[in-house]
Amino acid sequence: MDNLETEMILSRLDTGVGVNKKLMSDCLAKLIHYNNMLLDSYTFQEMEDQIHTIEESVRLAMWVSAELQNAIEAETYAEGKEEDFPEYDFDISKQTIELCNRARFILRRSTISLSVDIEPKIFCRCDPKRYEMMFANLLINAFQNVEQDDGKIAVRIKKFNDVAAVTITDDGYGLSSEDYSRMIKTPGKCGGLKILSLFCNHYGIVPVIDAGNKGTVISVRIPLSNIDNYCAAPDGRIAMPHQSPAELLFYKHSQSSVSFLPQV
Repeated sequence: MDNLETEMILSRLDTGVGVNKKLMSDCLAKLIHYNNMLLDSYTFQEMEDQIHTIEESVRLAMWVSAELQNAIEAETYAEGKEEDFPEYDFDISKQTIELCNRARFILRRSTISLSVDIEPKIFCRCDPKRYEMMFANLLINAFQNVEQDDGKIAVRIKKFNDVAAVTITDDGYGLSSEDYSRMIKTPGKCGGLKILSLFCNHYGIVPVIDAGNKGTVISVRIPLSNIDNYCAAPDGRIAMPHQSPAELLFYKHSQSSVSFLPQV
């Protein structure tokens, strides 16, 4: 991105009320695309050093962008515009597996274990982008709270009656429901638990949070759709696959990016 293009983007940002969410979201999605292009270039071994330097620069830009992403998400909930919360029927099993795979790829240098137990073809109804932001935040919180050498995280999705129970378990710091209530009320904070709270409040969901002997279990129950598969759905009701800025949040835990940050 050259200086002229950067100036054009900055000149189009809203003033006084925050950022232009659509513009920022589009830019973040492009960052993901460019980074994937760079990773594909690793086939050219003679350019490995140069590519590594460029990749690290992109990762740092994405780390900073990830810090902005939750602020944009919180502003979306605060504004409460109906068009920002379209509801679709979507395959929550497939979408969550894809996010977990992206997390593994971006955090491939990490030795933290991420296991997945997801019942296939569970269809839910809500805004898939809002769901992805909520889930990605919970996953990155788990990555940040477990032991960095041998931490364990487990993702589980099972169908119960009229809901899909999305559960993330880690063996790190045991977060209690009291801790959760206190942390989401902390002024000036817009972390993953705040996004969880905003998502659940919007859809009338009460998250289940349990601190066991060691670790944390967070479960969110998403309403099921009335369909069983894509073929049974009327036209226009199924959420199409998309490239979500939610995966940018995984760069907040990217060790290669963090190592480039100034020490304070």
